[in-house]
Amino acid sequence: MSVTRARRRRLAAVVLLAFFAAPGAAAPWSEAPGSEAPASAAPGSAESGSASPERSLEMLVEITDFTGLSISPDGRYGVYRAERASVEDNDYSSAWFVFRLGKDEPPRRIADGGAPLFSAGWALGEWPRWSSDARSIYFRALINGEAQIWRATLAGEARRVTDDPADIQAFALLAGEVLAYETGPARAEIRRAEIEEYDAGVRIDETVPVGQGLFRSGLVHGRLATQRYLGDWMNVTTLLGDRASSVTIHKPGKEEPRAANKNEEAAFRRLVDGPTLSEEDAAPGRSASASSPSRSPTSAR
Repeated sequence: MSVTRARRRRLAAVVLLAFFAAPGAAAPWSEAPGSEAPASAAPGSAESGSASPERSLEMLVEITDFTGLSISPDGRYGVYRAERASVEDNDYSSAWFVFRLGKDEPPRRIADGGAPLFSAGWALGEWPRWSSDARSIYFRALINGEAQIWRATLAGEARRVTDDPADIQAFALLAGEVLAYETGPARAEIRRAEIEEYDAGVRIDETVPVGQGLFRSGLVHGRLATQRYLGDWMNVTTLLGDRASSVTIHKPGKEEPRAANKNEEAAFRRLVDGPTLSEEDAAPGRSASASSPSRSPTSAR
């Protein structure tokens, strides 16, 4: 991750904490189902009722996590993603919220954020991309078992903008609001490879996590999938997870998705991976390296 990007994310975290600490800031899930007690009611108070040990444990499990805080290009709005577990549903849910900077107004829910994307047991943070007019955001969401790109306006109108047969691993907005995104093997191809391996027999080698079942034993994007150690050390992914990814260009409403050309892919890599330090430009005593923020390979839980 570049130094500039790291500073921006630290600043965004400070802004978010200050916003929710301010008087009058509403609970981030006040509009979500299951909000039984008023936002201002403290556990164990007369308003919230007596807090039993079971209720306290449930509240601990259902603590809301925040990711994706981003300020609009015009500096007027901020958005963030709130994610929470549900004991009753035995599942996770998330939503995107918008708030006005400098205004004493509660945040508004503008879109479903989908189920969390996991990598090695950890939920990945999701970061939006703003439209050039600062009136909408693009974001990735896992909904109905598919990781696709969605667009939501600040007024609360959300729609899916991609329909790719593979799950989207990363995306960026190029000049002219051109959508560029990265994918691996198609979902159907991965499922077919799992069945073929199951029928032929599993060869135990260094890629097989022997501490779990050999066939569809781990949750990947909400479904049980066969997992393997592929790529980076201890990176758990699906079958075919070591295949090269591809970058697609999509202009919503203007043209069908197509493969990125060399220049478009290079622009995408700069936005997603950050700047690189070549060997020729490396400072004395430093080795060449690539600065890369957290990405989402085929996320596994």
